Amino acid sequence: MALPEYLQRFSSFGWVDKSFESETLLSGYVDASWNVCSVSGAIVLWHGMMVKRFSRKQSVTALSSAEAELAALTEAAKEAVYLSLLLETLLQGLPSGDTGSYPIYISSDSEAALSISKMKGLLRRVRHLELRHRFLQELVQSERLHLTFIQGCLNPSDGLTKSPEEAMLQQRRLPWGRQVHRKCPSSQLASS
Repeated sequence: MALPEYLQRFSSFGWVDKSFESETLLSGYVDASWNVCSVSGAIVLWHGMMVKRFSRKQSVTALSSAEAELAALTEAAKEAVYLSLLLETLLQGLPSGDTGSYPIYISSDSEAALSISKMKGLLRRVRHLELRHRFLQELVQSERLHLTFIQGCLNPSDGLTKSPEEAMLQQRRLPWGRQVHRKCPSSQLASS
């Protein structure tokens, strides 16, 4: 979708500064679309205010949807660690370690990617992922990174991996605006 068309279709959307409303310092949402060229999308929030978002093609062809989601989780974790170190440096001076001390909370709609991330080591069938995603596992095991599940229909980063429709953007506005949806519409539960 071209920028002028996007601006015309979604002209009623706006940014609302929600900084310092949430208790979690650094949090995020991540999603991936599995295809020949999979796409990773993520939103990173600081005190509920979006400070980083990305939607980019993955550099490696994913062999499964879990691998695509795991690659997206790894990219989001790298961005969040960088932002955590930057914020810690700006607010408190140089951090004592190379990963900083601010906790990071990331939500994903992929139970497979979350369970692989929480493993110690990797099973034989996913051994090909070892080097790329060991970073993610180390962050989880050190309790620096906390991963949680979110239903696909509630995941605001879902719109970064697909061509968004207005209804989908309205529902997934949590990091961008005023609405919080507590449950998925019944029409979207089957598709998530």
